[in-house]
Parts: sequence; C-alpha cells; structure tokens
Amino acid sequence: MPAHRTMRRFASILAAAALLGGCADPFHPGYPYSTLEVSVTTPDGAPVPDVPVEAYDVNQTLGSGSTGADGVVRFGLVPAGDVGVSFRVPARLLPAVGRPFGDGRFYLDGIAVGKGEVRRVEVALRPRACCGVLRVRVADRQGRPLGRVRVDVSGDDSVSAADSTAATGAAAFSLAEGVYALHATLPAGYLPPPGSPGIDLAGLRLAPGRDTTVSLVFTNECCGRVRARVTEASGAPVAGARVILYGAAGVIETATTDAAGEHLFTAAPVGNLAIRAEPPAGYHVPAGRPDYVDGIAIDLGVEKTALVVLERG
Repeated sequence: MPAHRTMRRFASILAAAALLGGCADPFHPGYPYSTLEVSVTTPDGAPVPDVPVEAYDVNQTLGSGSTGADGVVRFGLVPAGDVGVSFRVPARLLPAVGRPFGDGRFYLDGIAVGKGEVRRVEVALRPRACCGVLRVRVADRQGRPLGRVRVDVSGDDSVSAADSTAATGAAAFSLAEGVYALHATLPAGYLPPPGSPGIDLAGLRLAPGRDTTVSLVFTNECCGRVRARVTEASGAPVAGARVILYGAAGVIETATTDAAGEHLFTAAPVGNLAIRAEPPAGYHVPAGRPDYVDGIAIDLGVEKTALVVLERG
C-alpha cells in the first residue's frame, strides 16, 4: 500500500478515536457513573430489610435488589439524569413517599442524579392506620337491591377480602387504609348497563375512620323482545302457526302462536333479526306475499312486532 494512503488511514483512525474519547457515552469505561442508595426505615429510624426495590430510567431497568440488614440497597453504574425507583412494602405499612400503581408496588420518580455522585433516597414507612369501611351497594336499573352478588376486594399490599351482598344488596369491608381494587361477579342473566362503571373498579382510596361507598348498577335486560303475530287478511288471529326467530347465525328460537295468533320472544338478542311463519293445517301463504319479516332492528329493552298474513284454504 502506498505510504500516503497508509498515513491517511492512520490519521482517520486517530481522529475517530479522539472523537470517541471525548464523548460522554454512559457505556464508555471512562464515564463518571453514579451510585444510587435507597434507604428504607420505620418512622423511628429502624432499618427495614428485605424490601424489593427496582431502579430505572426512561430507557431501561438499571437494577433490582432488596434492602439488607441495614435497610439499604445500592445500585452502581447509574448514569446522570432523572431516575426512579419502585418498591413493595411489607403488609400493614405505608410509605410517606411514592405513588401506588395498583400492582402492589409504589413508584417514586424524578430523582435527579448528578455525574459521579452517591445519591441517597430515604423511604420512611409508617403503620397503616386502621380502619376505614368500604361499602358496596348493588342494584338493578329499577333500584331493586341484588343479593348474593360476590364481591372481591384486593389491596396494594396483597390484602384481599371477599363477601356476597345481603338481601339489601349491600356488603361492607373493614380494611386498613390504602388503595384497593374491586371485582363483582355478575348474577346469571345480568350485565352492566351501557355507561356504567362495570364490574371492575380500581384506585379506591380508603382513609382511616371514613366510609367509602361504591354503587354498582346491573341490568337483566340483556335483550330485546320480538312479538310474532300471524293473522288472516281480515285481522282474524291464526293460532297454531309455527314461528321462527332468526339471527345472523341462524335459528334462535322456535315457537307456536297462541289463540291470539301471537308469540312473544322475550330474549331476542340485540341486532337485526327476522321472523318466518309456517302455516298450520288449513292455511297457506297468499300468492305474492312473503312468509317472513326481516330487518327487525332490536336494541336493549326494545320490543318490536312482526306481522305475517296467511290465507285460509
């Protein structure tokens, strides 16, 4: 290789090395990493061991560990900038700092760490005050109480409780202060109505000495109703006609008209439905007239009537 090319390549390598050497890359061996110390204590300053702690920044998890006998856990190789820690506290204790997130952990963000420093974060735990009362009331859309509805409550310290509503539709839980989530098991045939909070609620904050009331409303109007009516052209009812309710997936239900020439389908699912009538003995479908009615739009709690006309003979 000619000497001038060799010198040019060597100069390029030296320039690149100089550029890299001056870069404040947090993964470079020469970067001034910091140390983050998290200290967990009781209000009187006693260390709390075995508290799981995780450190993170906006890009990654920086490390995880548990506090030792001195109540401290240390994370090295922490780059400068804002970092956060999450921690899970023992039962019956609450931190003075940190926000609960519903996963049993508390999160403390915005911890500013300078280059090469030892940054210490103090987390003081205090006993949970006892007790508050979480009251749950369950009713239908008409305001009638629903009994025997199972309610499960879980807390941010893994405390859980379960009970069923009484005939009054009420259940009550005496719990230590904290943040709780609630799940209600719907009775057979019931749904949460549109716009209701549903059967899962989170972020229920319970304070000592105070009642927190949650009201749940369920509906058993899971469907609409279709009244199939079969008559002669004169309006005289046709009894004994077989009427079939159809949906997009096929036959939903089959029945027979009564003496009034009618049958009410009380569990017609929401959507577009159809009714077809089969003439009983002595009747037929008039020429040029259909034996069905389609495009019956059913909504929650709505009743529609479908008329099919038959001819005697």
